[in-house]
Amino acid sequence: YFHQQKYGDALKEFLRVVYNYDAPPHQAAALLEAGKVAEQLQKWQDAADFYTKLIGQFPDDPHATQAAERLAAARGRLRPGD
Repeated sequence: YFHQQKYGDALKEFLRVVYNYDAPPHQAAALLEAGKVAEQLQKWQDAADFYTKLIGQFPDDPHATQAAERLAAARGRLRPGD
């Protein structure tokens, strides 16, 4: 869905993995992708929240490094009141 720019559908599928499965590597990857979807939708706070959750829940996962980088960028895009 992501590559088809069906971002709402993509987000639903990524979050389904996060909340319905006990598979940490897949959950971490899904949180990273959910953050990317939020970025595409310019929902910077949501993106930051997904990246923060990934880093907090899966700090040793390889995706955590990219999440930290993207978190900094998303926070840089936040406006007061977002």
